[in-house]
Amino acid sequence: MNAQNSNTGYLRADSSMPWIGTFPDDWEPTPIRAMLKRKCVRVGHRSSEYDLLSLTLNGVIKRNLEGMKGKFPASFETYQEVQIGDFVFCLFDVEETPRAVGLSAIPGMITGAYTVYEPTGKVNSEFLSRVLIYCDEKKRFRTLYKGLRNTIPKSSLESVRIPVPSLEAQYLITKYLDHAELSLSKALQSKRELLKLLQERKEAIVNSRIIPSEVEDMDTEDSGIPGIGRIPKDWKLIRIKNAFRARDVRSKLGNETRLSVSSYFGVVERSSHTVTMFEASSYIGHKIVRPGDLVVNSLWAWARGLGVSNLHGLVSPVYGVYETKFKDLIDQTFIHLLIRSNRMQWQIQLASKGIWRSRYTITPEAFMNLQIPLPSIDVQKQIVNQINSATKDTDYAVQSLKDEIRLLEEYRSNLFAEVLTGRKNVLEAARKLPDLDSKSKVQLLYDNQDIDNEAMELSDD
Repeated sequence: MNAQNSNTGYLRADSSMPWIGTFPDDWEPTPIRAMLKRKCVRVGHRSSEYDLLSLTLNGVIKRNLEGMKGKFPASFETYQEVQIGDFVFCLFDVEETPRAVGLSAIPGMITGAYTVYEPTGKVNSEFLSRVLIYCDEKKRFRTLYKGLRNTIPKSSLESVRIPVPSLEAQYLITKYLDHAELSLSKALQSKRELLKLLQERKEAIVNSRIIPSEVEDMDTEDSGIPGIGRIPKDWKLIRIKNAFRARDVRSKLGNETRLSVSSYFGVVERSSHTVTMFEASSYIGHKIVRPGDLVVNSLWAWARGLGVSNLHGLVSPVYGVYETKFKDLIDQTFIHLLIRSNRMQWQIQLASKGIWRSRYTITPEAFMNLQIPLPSIDVQKQIVNQINSATKDTDYAVQSLKDEIRLLEEYRSNLFAEVLTGRKNVLEAARKLPDLDSKSKVQLLYDNQDIDNEAMELSDD
């Protein structure tokens, strides 16, 4: 039965399009094959003429080969050409992929594993892009998945029908959402900047207290270790290998919680943080992490790509996972704060090797040979309590900001869903809005780049 809406007339639902829900009865369900045409132009020996592109939560972006990590093909000749206005799809591992579709605003080349389409001109590309991203954000195409890798067959994608309004309505809807996104992005950007300042404030407090070296009446001595400096005389210097041992237990089913490493927070649930790198096709054989384990991404340890986990789950097989030898003598929170502190980071950076800073790697042997200053367990707990007390107000402010950011993001998601499906009529409001100039659109593009890029880089599945 159709439901009436005072703004749009009647809303209807179509059981063949569960990804949309209700939509205005004057919107025309149109298959993707009528709006996009599949293409595949291999770059061949001309690969040096193209910029390397990647599909991320920020859309299709240009990647800096010098700053990238991970594996590279011996040749880019099998990569395919992407032109401005092309749509790029990742049709495999769709459930795990942070973003499975993007409209490219730049030319370049992208891996042949992706599927590239060019618009036919029968629909506003920006409107279609927003609808496809709306469907992708909540993985609304689950009914199309095939196989263990959650692959969407190209023919199935091309048969997907999407309700489309008139070209004028598409343009007005896009304009309205551009204005809404610009306004929301400014609000989110200011909150994220404040959040970063608060996180830096906490980091400064931790760095000043984790190794007390300038406290009045405290007897200290030079540690002799670059970066560590002076430490209390009653603290011991021990090598990490004498306090921790490597543990390599692999998952048999791959069903455990997927973990990642954030430069800001250490070991976190992957689903709770924005990580734009693709996930593995299978988690069988990934390393199991237990609460209290020290987890190290050797590629990014120099940028705080390590930490003690409070969680049970899985990390990449290339990560180092270490368990403490003496649980009664080591406080896991103290070690977490110590190993990520500025003074330890200096030592880790010196021990990391590589051609480029962004490709520095610390071997397991070099990491285990690092020395850490360690007081008694009572002093460790005392320092942790002091830091917790000193950062209590900051932690509260950080959590409040995170809640505000989450609410704004939820509002944005709900608003876009209602507008893109026609359940909220914004046509008259959009007609009163000015067209965004090119400067505003560029600002919108960059304001949207709010991804925790360091979390992206620290993920190495």
